[in-house]
Amino acid sequence: MNQYNLLEYMRKQPSLHKDIVEILFRNKNDITRKLSDIQGFHYIDHVSIHIIDPDSCITIFSLTPSVEYNLIAQGLWRYDKSFFPFEYKDYSYFWWDEAYSNQQLLHIKQLKEYKHNFTIGLCLVRKMSQFQIVYSYATRSQNDNLHAYYKSVMSELFLIGDYGLNLIGNIYAKYSSYSLPYISRQEADLLKKKSKIKLIVDNSNSIIK
Repeated sequence: MNQYNLLEYMRKQPSLHKDIVEILFRNKNDITRKLSDIQGFHYIDHVSIHIIDPDSCITIFSLTPSVEYNLIAQGLWRYDKSFFPFEYKDYSYFWWDEAYSNQQLLHIKQLKEYKHNFTIGLCLVRKMSQFQIVYSYATRSQNDNLHAYYKSVMSELFLIGDYGLNLIGNIYAKYSSYSLPYISRQEADLLKKKSKIKLIVDNSNSIIK
């Protein structure tokens, strides 16, 4: 590997923002205020947005900061690809437990899922303007066939994530010299869908019979 390729390789290695713990906890009230209206759509109980900038620096905003902090504090984040989804394409998705290294699978699952009483988690990947974005969702729903259900509403989950990303742009700007790409058109689209989504949630005691 020549010197240029070595430097490029090192530049792309993911690293946590130097203020990642502060970002997770000090901004919790602002994040809750901005993202709480997403909760309840499609039985979503947890939302976090992972932002990997062009320098591979990872910043995370979360409704449940302990989900990410527990892994960071124990050095387990490097065994969870939701922190650095480089191998995934734009508009792809994966289930939380598919991203865990086999070496630490049970440990991560205990800290990230069981400890928070989540029944299923999934990540959606967006790539734009040299940014890599992960929309991470989890539910405590006990309904059957959750995998099939979330596959059927995947386009709406991407739309909801884009909406959330736009909402947190001003908070992200406090911690980065980069500006988040603004996703136009989607906010109006989401608002049109909200009433439909709400009806689905309110009128169904079970996701799939």
